[in-house]
Amino acid sequence: MEKVDMKTTSVAFDIGGQLPLQLKESDLKVESSEGAYWYDPELKEIVEIHDKNNFVGTMTFVANGNELPAELDLTMEVGTKFKRMAGE
Repeated sequence: MEKVDMKTTSVAFDIGGQLPLQLKESDLKVESSEGAYWYDPELKEIVEIHDKNNFVGTMTFVANGNELPAELDLTMEVGTKFKRMAGE
């Protein structure tokens, strides 16, 4: 198994679709980031991924002409183990 370390270095936020809310501005930063994936050279596949990120900052939304300031402190943690299907 080969371990490959990962790190998120930037973050962006956008609102898609047709919502009555618009994003005026955002100033988000990566407060902390850690992660890794494990690669099995025999299988030639990634077999496991773990990622944890903390994003912080401010955003300003506009709804019905009113500005809505907001602060964000969001931690996201994801872990996945991949299984091979029988017969592969």
